[in-house]
Amino acid sequence: MKEKDFFEKKTSSKKVFEGEFLNIFSDNVLLPNGEHATREYFKHPGASAIIGIDSNGLFLMEKQYRYPVQELCIEFPAGKTDKGETPIETAQRELKEETGFVSENWHLLGNFHPTIGYSDEIIYLFLAIDIKKKFEPSFDQGEYVETFFLSEEVLLNYIQTGKIRDSKTIVCFFKYLLYKKNLKKKE
Repeated sequence: MKEKDFFEKKTSSKKVFEGEFLNIFSDNVLLPNGEHATREYFKHPGASAIIGIDSNGLFLMEKQYRYPVQELCIEFPAGKTDKGETPIETAQRELKEETGFVSENWHLLGNFHPTIGYSDEIIYLFLAIDIKKKFEPSFDQGEYVETFFLSEEVLLNYIQTGKIRDSKTIVCFFKYLLYKKNLKKKE
């Protein structure tokens, strides 16, 4: 089949739920074979995730309780994009707000869609090198975050053993490993 033979055409759309930043839609679509189907999904404003590395090569991590999975999770700092913000502005703001750290050395590692089956969310992945603590965190209302550092070896072990299961953190870490591998090739 040709690429165009996979596309679905929206014939109608209904907003099912409007939240503070998530909106859920139910669309009717015309399938490539002429049949109709329903697609339910939520629209998301986007986000940025940050791999912060200090001068000792340690990774800045967060512990945060995540209500949907009812677990205390270990993850890289991240946050949703505010209206009018670029992905790098989101990353810099979130790193400063959630952790108090800043960096002068930023690299875009790419982006990805964490849940393509039911969301249009896109997360931009940034590497912040030689982070420094300059501020006290200023959490959003109801946000409780603890920061700490992990070595690359321990971080990889946490991913392998399932202690870290957050998709953005796992994708970020492997994008970082690819970035590091490409740097070595250039040397």
